[in-house]
Amino acid sequence: MVMLAVLTVLGLMVLTSTDTELSITTNTRMSAEAISAAETILEFAQKKILEERSGSTLINADVVDLLPPDTSLRTGGINEIDVYSARANPKIQARFSADASGKGNIFSTSGDGTGSIDLPYYRSTIEVQRQRATARLEAVQVDLTAF
Repeated sequence: MVMLAVLTVLGLMVLTSTDTELSITTNTRMSAEAISAAETILEFAQKKILEERSGSTLINADVVDLLPPDTSLRTGGINEIDVYSARANPKIQARFSADASGKGNIFSTSGDGTGSIDLPYYRSTIEVQRQRATARLEAVQVDLTAF
């Protein structure tokens, strides 16, 4: 009888462990799918910037064909393309300027790096929801054609 009780307890422990592992795997998969969907929409936003050179708010109708089933732009989330025509704020300059990165990226300076003019730039913010998982991506693009 004791052996039956021990085997029952062990069986319940294995069942609980398996259920936990399944939940972790499901959450990881949903998060990865949300990030992938957000990357797809971010690419769409960057293409839209190149074509229209303007800011806009993205809605589900714009991107419904690009998203996998059960995935949508997050309701109440920030899904927009912002346009700035002056010098970037100090926080963005620190993250993306040539001085901060050391990689020769030109952000708030002229094409030759002298800083004589400010280039327009676009900031895309995308929030995607897939069931319980949410992903938010941001990207900055500088319009070098204005130089």
